[in-house]
Formats: sequence, C-alpha cells, structure tokens
Amino acid sequence: MSRRILGAASCHHVYSNQAFTHQLYEYGVPCEAEEYRGGWRGRHWTPDGRVRSELLPFFDQTLLSAG
Repeated sequence: MSRRILGAASCHHVYSNQAFTHQLYEYGVPCEAEEYRGGWRGRHWTPDGRVRSELLPFFDQTLLSAG
C-alpha cells in the first residue's frame, strides 16, 4: 500500500477553490464553501447523506427563488 504524502501537491484543490471564490466575489455572486473529510463517494450519496438532505434542497430553493 502506498502512502500519500501531504504537502503542496495535495493542496491544489484548496488554491483552486480560493481562486474560484475570488472570481465569484468579483461578479457579486454570494457564496460559501465547506470541506469534509473523505472522498467524493461514500455516505454523501446514501438516502440520508448530504446530497439528498442538503444539496438537493439547496438547489430547489435557490433555483426556484432565482426563476
């Protein structure tokens, strides 16, 4: 099993997200971000996971209020 080395190579997503946030602010788009431990799969996609309990209701509310 290979061991993942933490350092500059593992932080690219942080810098990319910060740059994206700055672009959103420049265009006046309100935003916030959260970071969670774990990968992109797993418990987030289960029936009681974050996608169904938080993400989909957020899109439902946001898209309805924008339209």
